[in-house]
Amino acid sequence: MFSVLPRDDYYVEVSRDRISVQNLTTGERRERHPAVRADRRGRRFEFANGAGGVNGFGHPRAFIGDFGPASGALNQAVALVRRSRLIGPGKMLLHVQDAYEGGLSEPEVRAAMDLCFAAGARRARVYDQPGPLSRSGIDRLITGQRGDVEGLF
Repeated sequence: MFSVLPRDDYYVEVSRDRISVQNLTTGERRERHPAVRADRRGRRFEFANGAGGVNGFGHPRAFIGDFGPASGALNQAVALVRRSRLIGPGKMLLHVQDAYEGGLSEPEVRAAMDLCFAAGARRARVYDQPGPLSRSGIDRLITGQRGDVEGLF
Protein backbone atom coordinates (compact mmCIF):
# COMPACT_ATOMS: atom_id res chain seq x y z
CA MET A 1 0.00 0.00 0.00
CA PHE A 2 0.92 3.63 -0.26
CA SER A 3 2.37 5.37 2.75
CA VAL A 4 2.28 9.09 3.24
CA LEU A 5 5.77 10.53 3.25
CA PRO A 6 6.35 13.21 5.88
CA ARG A 7 6.91 16.65 4.47
CA ASP A 8 10.00 18.66 5.28
CA ASP A 9 9.83 22.02 7.05
CA TYR A 10 12.01 24.89 5.85
CA TYR A 11 13.49 28.01 7.39
CA VAL A 12 14.26 30.73 4.83
CA GLU A 13 16.26 33.89 5.57
CA VAL A 14 15.98 36.62 2.94
CA SER A 15 17.80 39.92 2.59
CA ARG A 16 18.69 42.17 -0.34
CA ASP A 17 21.94 40.34 -0.99
CA ARG A 18 21.40 36.82 0.38
CA ILE A 19 18.90 33.99 0.48
CA SER A 20 19.52 31.12 2.87
CA VAL A 21 17.38 27.99 3.12
CA GLN A 22 17.60 25.32 5.80
CA ASN A 23 15.78 22.01 5.64
CA LEU A 24 14.74 21.59 9.27
CA THR A 25 14.27 17.83 8.88
CA THR A 26 17.77 17.05 7.57
CA GLY A 27 19.59 20.13 8.90
CA GLU A 28 21.07 20.88 5.47
CA ARG A 29 21.55 24.60 4.79
CA ARG A 30 22.48 26.47 1.60
CA GLU A 31 23.10 30.14 0.99
CA ARG A 32 23.15 32.04 -2.31
CA HIS A 33 22.91 35.51 -3.79
CA PRO A 34 19.26 35.88 -4.87
CA ALA A 35 19.97 37.13 -8.42
CA VAL A 36 18.37 34.89 -11.06
CA ARG A 37 17.98 34.86 -14.82
CA ALA A 38 15.42 33.19 -17.06
CA ASP A 39 16.43 29.99 -18.83
CA ARG A 40 16.67 29.80 -22.62
CA ARG A 41 12.95 29.21 -23.05
CA GLY A 42 12.08 31.95 -20.58
CA ARG A 43 9.95 29.62 -18.48
CA ARG A 44 12.04 28.94 -15.39
CA PHE A 45 14.55 30.88 -13.38
CA GLU A 46 18.02 29.72 -12.37
CA PHE A 47 20.67 31.35 -10.21
CA ALA A 48 22.70 33.88 -12.18
CA ASN A 49 26.00 33.17 -10.39
CA GLY A 50 27.19 36.73 -10.92
CA ALA A 51 26.29 36.87 -14.62
CA GLY A 52 23.93 39.85 -14.72
CA GLY A 53 20.80 38.40 -13.16
CA VAL A 54 17.76 40.15 -11.69
CA ASN A 55 17.43 40.39 -7.91
CA GLY A 56 13.76 40.20 -6.93
CA PHE A 57 14.60 41.26 -3.35
CA GLY A 58 16.85 44.20 -4.28
CA HIS A 59 14.37 47.08 -4.06
CA PRO A 60 15.47 49.81 -1.60
CA ARG A 61 11.98 50.60 -0.22
CA ALA A 62 10.10 47.31 -0.50
CA PHE A 63 10.80 43.76 0.53
CA ILE A 64 9.95 42.35 -2.91
CA GLY A 65 10.85 44.45 -5.92
CA ASP A 66 9.97 41.92 -8.65
CA PHE A 67 7.79 38.92 -7.80
CA GLY A 68 8.86 36.65 -10.69
CA PRO A 69 12.60 36.66 -9.97
CA ALA A 70 11.96 36.53 -6.21
CA SER A 71 9.78 33.46 -6.67
CA GLY A 72 12.37 31.89 -8.96
CA ALA A 73 15.15 32.48 -6.41
CA LEU A 74 13.12 30.91 -3.60
CA ASN A 75 12.15 27.91 -5.73
CA GLN A 76 15.77 27.32 -6.73
CA ALA A 77 17.02 27.73 -3.16
CA VAL A 78 14.47 25.23 -1.80
CA ALA A 79 15.44 22.78 -4.56
CA LEU A 80 19.05 22.88 -3.29
CA VAL A 81 18.09 21.37 0.10
CA ARG A 82 15.03 19.29 -0.86
CA ARG A 83 15.45 15.58 -0.13
CA SER A 84 13.37 14.44 -3.07
CA ARG A 85 11.27 15.95 -5.83
CA LEU A 86 8.42 13.81 -4.51
CA ILE A 87 8.52 15.39 -1.06
CA GLY A 88 7.38 18.99 -1.11
CA PRO A 89 7.69 21.50 1.71
CA GLY A 90 5.31 21.22 4.63
CA LYS A 91 5.69 24.38 6.68
CA MET A 92 7.91 27.28 5.71
CA LEU A 93 9.08 30.18 7.85
CA LEU A 94 10.28 33.13 5.78
CA HIS A 95 12.43 35.45 7.92
CA VAL A 96 12.97 38.93 6.45
CA GLN A 97 16.42 40.04 7.62
CA ASP A 98 16.34 43.65 6.41
CA ALA A 99 14.68 46.27 8.62
CA TYR A 100 12.01 48.35 6.91
CA GLU A 101 10.57 51.47 8.48
CA GLY A 102 7.27 50.50 10.07
CA GLY A 103 7.79 46.80 9.29
CA LEU A 104 6.25 44.99 6.35
CA SER A 105 2.93 46.16 4.94
CA GLU A 106 0.02 43.74 4.53
CA PRO A 107 0.54 43.46 0.74
CA GLU A 108 4.23 42.63 1.32
CA VAL A 109 3.31 39.97 3.88
CA ARG A 110 0.79 38.50 1.45
CA ALA A 111 3.36 38.53 -1.36
CA ALA A 112 5.89 36.81 0.92
CA MET A 113 3.33 34.12 1.80
CA ASP A 114 2.55 33.69 -1.90
CA LEU A 115 6.29 33.15 -2.52
CA CYS A 116 6.23 30.32 0.01
CA PHE A 117 3.11 28.78 -1.52
CA ALA A 118 4.64 29.04 -5.00
CA ALA A 119 7.64 27.07 -3.65
CA GLY A 120 5.21 24.32 -2.59
CA ALA A 121 4.68 25.08 1.10
CA ARG A 122 1.45 23.85 2.66
CA ARG A 123 1.63 26.41 5.46
CA ALA A 124 3.62 29.63 5.51
CA ARG A 125 4.71 32.07 8.18
CA VAL A 126 6.47 35.40 7.71
CA TYR A 127 8.65 36.92 10.44
CA ASP A 128 9.90 40.48 9.94
CA GLN A 129 12.14 41.15 12.94
CA PRO A 130 15.84 41.29 11.93
CA GLY A 131 18.40 39.25 13.82
CA PRO A 132 19.37 35.61 14.24
CA LEU A 133 17.01 32.94 15.54
CA SER A 134 17.88 29.81 17.51
CA ARG A 135 16.51 26.42 16.51
CA SER A 136 14.02 26.54 19.39
CA GLY A 137 12.96 30.02 18.25
CA ILE A 138 12.42 28.74 14.72
CA ASP A 139 10.34 25.81 15.97
CA ARG A 140 8.27 28.13 18.17
CA LEU A 141 7.60 30.51 15.28
CA ILE A 142 6.64 27.76 12.83
CA THR A 143 4.14 26.22 15.23
CA GLY A 144 3.10 29.38 17.15
CA GLN A 145 -0.10 31.27 16.81
CA ARG A 146 -0.09 34.55 14.94
CA GLY A 147 -0.75 36.72 17.99
CA ASP A 148 1.84 35.01 20.19
CA VAL A 149 4.92 36.74 18.76
CA GLU A 150 5.48 40.30 17.56
CA GLY A 151 6.40 40.43 13.87
CA LEU A 152 4.90 37.02 13.03
CA PHE A 153 2.30 36.90 10.28
